[in-house]
Amino acid sequence: REFSRTERLLIRFDAYGPGTEKPAATAVLMNRSGQKMADVPVSPATTGVGYQIDLSLNSIPPGEYLVEITAKGAAGEAKELVAVRVTG
Repeated sequence: REFSRTERLLIRFDAYGPGTEKPAATAVLMNRSGQKMADVPVSPATTGVGYQIDLSLNSIPPGEYLVEITAKGAAGEAKELVAVRVTG
């Protein structure tokens, strides 16, 4: 997935737990090597159910990045990586 620095990245996702439990979702921006660069705000989705990340790319230098999304609940934790390339 490739984006220009003038764009915004919108990631919408769901996270489920047993019964009615709604896991806590967090996200971090990592460099290509997997080193944490910054926390990324996760908020409830504006449409439907779930969560969303709305990330402005104008402050990120061109390069390849990972957004690591983590959902934690009483039953454990799940992680997903989203690869992103930012161009000039």
